[in-house]
Amino acid sequence: MHKILITGINGQIGKVLSKKMENDNAEIFGLDVRKEKFSKFKLFNFSLDDKYQIKKHVKDFKEIDVLIHLATKIDGEENVLKSTEESINLNVCSTLNLIKFLPNLKHI
Repeated sequence: MHKILITGINGQIGKVLSKKMENDNAEIFGLDVRKEKFSKFKLFNFSLDDKYQIKKHVKDFKEIDVLIHLATKIDGEENVLKSTEESINLNVCSTLNLIKFLPNLKHI
């Protein structure tokens, strides 16, 4: 059985995908800054740029073997050019940091 971490699980795509995967033979974990409850999934509520929280949950992430990365720092109204450095830090650097704490990761 795969253990799948979906970042951005509370976003539009994350919600649809997780509902479609409910009946798959997999254990689903969600990570999102927005707090919403899923009855069937373990949900982590923190930002990918929060290194303390990532380290705090390293035991939980140890068995994850599939990462579906949907989290991003782009709002519909936000101009990416105005927050380029912040966007790069969250969308690229923080993602690479998360991957370091997924030692059994086989698929991204």
